[in-house]
Amino acid sequence: MNRFGSAPFYITFKYSGSCVMNIPSPGISVNTIDVSINSDCFDQRKLVYNLARILGLPDEHTRPDRDKYLTIHWDNISKDTYAYRSNLYNKSTPDFWDNIHNMPYDYTSVTHVRPFEHALDSRKPTVSTKYPGVYFGDHMNLSVIDVQKIRKLYHCQQNDESQDFTEYRPVHCTFDLPLCGLVNDWTSSGDKWTEKKGPVSDRGPQTDHSNGAGKYMYLNASDTLRTASLVSVHEISPGPVCVSLYYYMDHNTTTLTISQKESTSGQITTIKEIVGSEEVSSWTEVMFNTTVTTPWRIMIEGSSEEGEIAIDDVTVQYGDCPVYNKCGGQ
Repeated sequence: MNRFGSAPFYITFKYSGSCVMNIPSPGISVNTIDVSINSDCFDQRKLVYNLARILGLPDEHTRPDRDKYLTIHWDNISKDTYAYRSNLYNKSTPDFWDNIHNMPYDYTSVTHVRPFEHALDSRKPTVSTKYPGVYFGDHMNLSVIDVQKIRKLYHCQQNDESQDFTEYRPVHCTFDLPLCGLVNDWTSSGDKWTEKKGPVSDRGPQTDHSNGAGKYMYLNASDTLRTASLVSVHEISPGPVCVSLYYYMDHNTTTLTISQKESTSGQITTIKEIVGSEEVSSWTEVMFNTTVTTPWRIMIEGSSEEGEIAIDDVTVQYGDCPVYNKCGGQ
């Protein structure tokens, strides 16, 4: 599908003395766009940025709701630059975002301006985040959310069951692959979760939950209180999310606490607490909705004095939890 009309559409690359592109507004039909390349333009970030803009992605920092996330330092933006003259920092109109209005703000977008870009005083930023500690700008590739936007703009069919952005998962860990996005938080305690596969003891899980042959995270204690926390690497945007995971706890001295760790202050707030039971010794699912008003990271803390705790298949998904129809009207 061609967002610029029904005729064939072409992107041509040519050597030019200028890096400026004239990208048509939505609704204006064209059949070709020239991308200028020279020694100043030819780097990966600029090339990916230009292609993203051609395909229809707006500049992320021009979103109508950007003031919730960014501060624009207008006095430090050079008025002699093309960026100033072309209103690069002005908010775009809401209709420009109609097809992708439900996407969370994306600091990691390749279309997001860098902190010191177009600065009069290079020691001072032109834009700064309202959430300290959030890194943004200078991204070399499309973010996960950029890809979702392009899919939505072009009505692409997904390869899986998810058909819209509410299926996007900032956290999804089966623990079968490295770098799934959950790491031990050494700031919270001296203990740590360990990665296991197969049986560890007669009381603990005999396999993982995912497929019976994979890995899970495990914490064990014997007459000594042990506490360990996992925290998500990726920041979760404000708004409603569905949290789900599977846990295995074999003793009433075991506790699993799911919390939100605010990116701004580092404040930790408990969302859900689960106490183990000697009567239940199998993988058990917990799934619930929660809404957070600031950027945050999920923290999963296990505490055990005598028993074992295991977790698997941790997911945080934007939107509400699915409602399953059970057999027999149950």
